[in-house]
Amino acid sequence: MDKAKEAELDKRLFEGIEKYGWYVMHVAPRAGQEEDGEPFSYSIGFQKTLGQPEIFIAGLPAKVAHHMIGQMFDVLKAGRTLSAGAEWDTPLDGYTCVTRKVHP
Repeated sequence: MDKAKEAELDKRLFEGIEKYGWYVMHVAPRAGQEEDGEPFSYSIGFQKTLGQPEIFIAGLPAKVAHHMIGQMFDVLKAGRTLSAGAEWDTPLDGYTCVTRKVHP
């Protein structure tokens, strides 16, 4: 990636965090190379905006993960805190999510 494109992506990321309080980065295998791994998504800005750890979601399509991270941001902004082993009904109706600590 050239420097100009990288700078533009950084600018959009920082503007998104400034405007919404968070941003989501999606990572997926290239088309035709799905056997190389599962997609994953992670938040950027939860620590800065809420003082909460970032969210990492693996194995879900980008749109689903994006929606889930947005729902979790709203719940955390309302006062809930993340803790290892906590169950969440909020992110996706019909699914229970469990938070896990992944980094010390």
